[in-house]
Amino acid sequence: MILLDMGRSDRDACDDSRLPDRPANGRPAITGEVQPPAEVLAKIAVSAAIATKDAIDAELFGVVRVGLMLSSARPGVKRLMFILTDRTNPSRKAEVALLTGANGGAHLTLVADSCGRTEDVAKFDLKDAGAGEAVRVTVERFVTQMVERFAKAGAK
Repeated sequence: MILLDMGRSDRDACDDSRLPDRPANGRPAITGEVQPPAEVLAKIAVSAAIATKDAIDAELFGVVRVGLMLSSARPGVKRLMFILTDRTNPSRKAEVALLTGANGGAHLTLVADSCGRTEDVAKFDLKDAGAGEAVRVTVERFVTQMVERFAKAGAK
């Protein structure tokens, strides 16, 4: 069944009593569904990666193509695989993975993996109120720098 909300004029005041309460973020409050903090931060990382990838694709359309594959094993664990392709030389490609993982339930760790070499990108405290914004900024910076390095290496 598909329900369409055509605006307030379609409903009378008694219909509002059946609508779920909405918290400040605009989503319906679902009782009993509490996501672990690591999963919340991992989802922020995924959203930031997708938004940054889309912005880079639009800006550098003639230079670099950025593909993205996502896999999710369990809450807090995500694997974002970036496939970079040089538009001027399609045989030139690179694959870089960004992994999220919950370290002992106290931290979310971002790890980059490229050609079998891994390096820690950042670690975030799950209880930190500003961790979501810090994850978003870190992922945006990581993706931007990764694409810049790839584009500069192809320009040589």
